[in-house]
Amino acid sequence: MIERLFNSTFTASRKVISKDSGGAASSGKNAYLTAAPCYLRALSGSERYELAKREVEGEYRLYCSADHDIRESDIITIGTSDYKVEFVAPRSAGG
Repeated sequence: MIERLFNSTFTASRKVISKDSGGAASSGKNAYLTAAPCYLRALSGSERYELAKREVEGEYRLYCSADHDIRESDIITIGTSDYKVEFVAPRSAGG
């Protein structure tokens, strides 16, 4: 299975908005998943072209367990690099 390709780990975070005692809002991110195994690869030119036709920008594809609750607009951190999730593919029938 694809899990054999997982050669890195990631942290997944979601944007949160909180208010201080004075009522001022501030935003941050809350990590809800850490040290999750993954494989990140750059998209090919043809894959980027297909996304552009749907008005979606993408440079990478992340593979991870289908059990993780990754959502569009989550932030994925691998090492010191952050990636905004633009699209989550539906789970395949095969798992």
